[in-house]
Amino acid sequence: MIVDSARPVCGIIYAPRKVQCDNIAARLNTDGIMAASYHADLAPKDRERILNAWVDGEKLGVVVATLAFGMGVDRADVRSSCFSVPYF
Repeated sequence: MIVDSARPVCGIIYAPRKVQCDNIAARLNTDGIMAASYHADLAPKDRERILNAWVDGEKLGVVVATLAFGMGVDRADVRSSCFSVPYF
């Protein structure tokens, strides 16, 4: 998938492990795409902050999450979701 970082991005990337979430989110940020990792090792306040920023859409466009995150996500303009590849 090729992402144009000049346009707003709204999506979810699912990863099987927390470390992959962290690595992929870091890479996306390096590439100019506002992304955050979301998984069980985050403090509840951090998870809430990330979720709110993503739902708001102004501060965060992509969430890289473990599979558990996808349950109950409600954002109308999500246009892409994908699963990570093993090399991250």
